[in-house]
Amino acid sequence: MIAINLERSNRIVEALKARGVDKPCPRCGNLHFGVVAETTIITTEPGKQISTDLVVPTVIVACNHCGFVTQHALGALDIRPEEPSSAG
Repeated sequence: MIAINLERSNRIVEALKARGVDKPCPRCGNLHFGVVAETTIITTEPGKQISTDLVVPTVIVACNHCGFVTQHALGALDIRPEEPSSAG
């Protein structure tokens, strides 16, 4: 999982808003969400080798009130995945 800096978080929020992602949380009705991190969903069948065709870069978004979590595909937002930074 990759932590997101404020500038990138704001860019993701703007991309979500531009696509009409402004409905309240389906669990508690709260209107406020926060960008948590970037991650990758790997879709594959058991026993199959992982291929880059089966990797979906996503952003994790959580409700600020109840913590309900959703994921959005970065490609659908026209945002390239962030590369992990080297530590050390």
